[in-house]
Amino acid sequence: MGPGGTINVISKQPQDKPQLSVGTTFGSFGTFNGFVDLTGKITDGVAGRLIMDAEHTDGYRGLSRDITEISPSVRWNIDDTKTLTVDVDQRSFKIKPDNYGILFDNRGKITDVTRDTRYYSPFNTTDQDITRLSVSHDWQIADDLSLRTAFINDQRDLYILRNAGGAVNASNVSNARNVRQQYDDAHYMTFQNELTWKVNTGGIKHTLLGGLEFNKTDVDTRRIDYTLPNIANIYNPVILETSLAGLAVTPSFDRKINSETVSVYVQDQLELSEQVKVRAGLRNDRVSYEDKGFQRFGTPATYTYRVVDETTNIVSGNVGAVYQPNDQLAFYTGYSEGGFINLATEATRVATEPETSKQVEVGAKTSFFEDKAHLNVALFKSNRENYFVTLPGSNGQATPDGKDETKGVEFEAELFPLPGWKLTGNAVFMDAKNKSRNVLAATLYAPSQSAYGLRPTAVSEKILSLWSNYAIQSGFAQGVSFGIGAVHKGESYADASNALVVPSYTVFNAVIGYKQPKWEAAVIMNNLTDKTYYTSPTFSGALPGDPRSIYATLRFDFK
Repeated sequence: MGPGGTINVISKQPQDKPQLSVGTTFGSFGTFNGFVDLTGKITDGVAGRLIMDAEHTDGYRGLSRDITEISPSVRWNIDDTKTLTVDVDQRSFKIKPDNYGILFDNRGKITDVTRDTRYYSPFNTTDQDITRLSVSHDWQIADDLSLRTAFINDQRDLYILRNAGGAVNASNVSNARNVRQQYDDAHYMTFQNELTWKVNTGGIKHTLLGGLEFNKTDVDTRRIDYTLPNIANIYNPVILETSLAGLAVTPSFDRKINSETVSVYVQDQLELSEQVKVRAGLRNDRVSYEDKGFQRFGTPATYTYRVVDETTNIVSGNVGAVYQPNDQLAFYTGYSEGGFINLATEATRVATEPETSKQVEVGAKTSFFEDKAHLNVALFKSNRENYFVTLPGSNGQATPDGKDETKGVEFEAELFPLPGWKLTGNAVFMDAKNKSRNVLAATLYAPSQSAYGLRPTAVSEKILSLWSNYAIQSGFAQGVSFGIGAVHKGESYADASNALVVPSYTVFNAVIGYKQPKWEAAVIMNNLTDKTYYTSPTFSGALPGDPRSIYATLRFDFK
């Protein structure tokens, strides 16, 4: 488990009271979305819910997206103390990816071409189908004791055809290009029993949480690499490939990944007084995992049958405390550490050691000016080790050599200067350093050097946001609101050698809305100044952000 814990997916629950929400979004790049959310009583003690959603966009630079979702659920109140809920979630994604963006030229600068320029293969696609079944039983054994039993079954079918690798030589030719074709057939199963007990001991209030969990993962994955022709001139790119036909083929892997994890965990939240609260938790995961199959690896690369068969215990823990001397001020601190086995199929094999992390945080929250201003300040430090990165000299393959340390401070503020007017701001300043001793191979842009002390790829030293929203409080225009804001992201690096710079940017957005009790509408405007900017690094370039765009949303609620 990572320092932030895991994500617990909670679907909207069925309700006895009939409710219906419908809505749509449409706008730039041929974007259209529609949803229906219907819930209500089916019969005595039984309620249901049905959520359906569909989205299509042609996408900026041809990066289309089609997403559909249907999620029926039923809740049965067996008696006053027991509830059984069954939830099904079926999702389908079809997305065209761009793993090049705008390339860096032979000087290490983003190529001076229009942001509409495309270097990706036209047949790129990502197709994914996910089916999730969740069955949970909640039992209120007594006023202070409850038990939750849950079974979750996930099936994920993934097909990827996308670019990987690539470089630009001294003549501004894009070479070493390839495309990856990958099939993943993945099955995940979780069974969990979780007991919650509220008890007082010597004037101290406890909320004890204990659980036993079993997880099983089975993944069949196969990848094939195809060599692509060069792009002769990155300033006037001509993409020669139109299909996989005729391309040189290199098998990458054909593997089966399996794991079984038995977890035991306990957590106690203690209320020592009205001012002091403490939390402490401990978890042990016993993980047995295998990665068997044919994989291309080594130097020179060979296609060989290889087996990774490991069993390990991973201990995770966290502790935290809050001291609130009065209603307007609170101090908090926390420490957590953990680890997990990364079973993702991006790398050619599973790591034999778990990815680990540590995080410590100290902060304070306060409110003043008669609750018209709220401020949160936090200092943090985090360390990660043994995570997958792609380094120069690795032949484009991800290896578990990641090791870094990040120190920073975060500010959050809310101001209410006038009735209906709200200002929100967030600022994060980070100092991230690579702590690995890996020697990076020389590139066109940088000599061979140690990775130690360099900044990890895609990490900015500062991220700032500010948003102002005003809602008219009375009169004929009551319900109308206006919002405008900006996001600033500092520069980052696209390579581990810190030679390729993704520039900083500031983007302005705005919204006009109108809200009534049973319906609401809004017009959202992004990138008001039509700024050319780059959101994140890719294999050998940077992905441009969307130009000026506009979207309209409409929602109706019937109760």
